[in-house]
Parts: sequence; structure tokens; C-alpha cells
Amino acid sequence: MATPPAPSDWPATSGSSPFFSSSLGHLTGGIAHNFNNYLTTILGNAELAAMVPQQDRQTQEYLGQIQVAAQQAADLCQKLLIYSGNSLYRSTPNSINALLESLRRPLEALMEGRATLLLMLGVDLPRIDCDPELFKQAVTQLVLNAVEAQDGPPSKILLLSGRRRFKRADLDSFIHGRTLPEEVYVTLEVIDTGRGISAAEIGRIFEPFYSTKLTGRGLGLSIVLGFMHRLGGAISVKSEPNQGSTFRLLFPAIPTSKA
Repeated sequence: MATPPAPSDWPATSGSSPFFSSSLGHLTGGIAHNFNNYLTTILGNAELAAMVPQQDRQTQEYLGQIQVAAQQAADLCQKLLIYSGNSLYRSTPNSINALLESLRRPLEALMEGRATLLLMLGVDLPRIDCDPELFKQAVTQLVLNAVEAQDGPPSKILLLSGRRRFKRADLDSFIHGRTLPEEVYVTLEVIDTGRGISAAEIGRIFEPFYSTKLTGRGLGLSIVLGFMHRLGGAISVKSEPNQGSTFRLLFPAIPTSKA
């Protein structure tokens, strides 16, 4: 399996996000926050206008399109806030297995029969300290990427949770891993058997608005990396063409006495 460039070759991690400098991160977060306020006004007024009685069908369709576009723009603003490190972060102790189980049905619906979801959950895992909604967004993005990487008949996508004590050499192979201490981590692997990622592309997949697909350029994997950076975890990816991909996430484990 191909491995990504050494962590020192990845974009700088200073500032409030993995790729932005501190000043650019604050600027992006400020713009996204203010723009989101404007969108809230647009969306609210469009919803009120849609409630006015005796409107013709065409006007209702126009208002519906405004609502959809405003909501999509608001979702993008939220992603920018997450990426820039300026979003609200509600960190609480969570069971990674419980979070994954709660995602089972939404993820199966997302797949639309293009793949089969398998969960292999470790037993007696320590709890992790994270924002559950951001966790779900990150996992959903990884699974969506795996679904879009499928070629041919439906295949399998595996979510594998576990625990392991990592040594320095292992941690250094992860993005953000060099800052982590040698200790026990809760792990999550998202494994697919899709088309894989070439060596030329694997060093860029976490860049914002970079995509190997013809459609769908956005902040997907950048959000995942930003989330892992914010909670003090790490991530790695192994892949090669026609051999599938494995994304591995490390979550600091909460000591049993504090869980």
C-alpha cells in the first residue's frame, strides 16, 4: 500500500486550522460568521414569504429555490467555521461505538445500495472526548468518499474501531502524530475496496477544494483533518490505485478514572 508523504511534507499546521495561518484563519472565520448572519436573514424572510397565503405556484417555486440555496450556503459557512477553528465545539465524553451505531442507518441511506456497510466494533473501549456532531460529520464524509470511490458492482465499506498503545515511530507516520505522546489511543479505520488513490494525489487530498472526482469539489477531507487536529488526534491514509483505501483516525483515550 502506498503511504503519504512524511508529515513534515504536509501543509503547515500553525494557526487555528491545519492549512491556514493564524491571521488567514481568523479572517476566514470572521467572514463566514458574518455571511452566515446575512443568510439567516435571507432564509428567515424567504420562509415567512412562503407562508403568505394566495401566492401563485411560480412564486412558491422561486421562494423554495431561495430557501434551498440559502441553506446550502449556510452549510458551507458552517464548514468554513469548522475548518478555520472558529465554530462552537461542544466536547463531551463519548463512546465511539455508540456514535458509530447511531450513524449506521443514515450511512446506509447515504450509500443508496452502492456499497454494503459493515461495522466491526472493539469491546471495552475507553471513551473519547469530542463533539459528537462534528464526529458524525467527519465519519460521514469519509464514508461518502469511500462510496464515491466504488467502481463496478456494490462492494463493502468497513468501519473498524479498536484500541492500541502507539510508540513514537508509529505516531510519526500520522498527520499531526508528531505532537502526540506515546500512550493508548482509540482507533477508527474506514476501509474500502474502491479505485484507490494514486501516489501523486494522496499528498493533496486534504487540501481544501481539491478533489480527484469530476464533480464535488469542497472542504470534505479538509473538515476531517481540521476536526482531528482540533480534538488533539491524528490521521493517516494508505492507498494505491485499484487496491482501495484505509483512513485511520487516532483519538486520545479518556483515562478510566475520568470517563
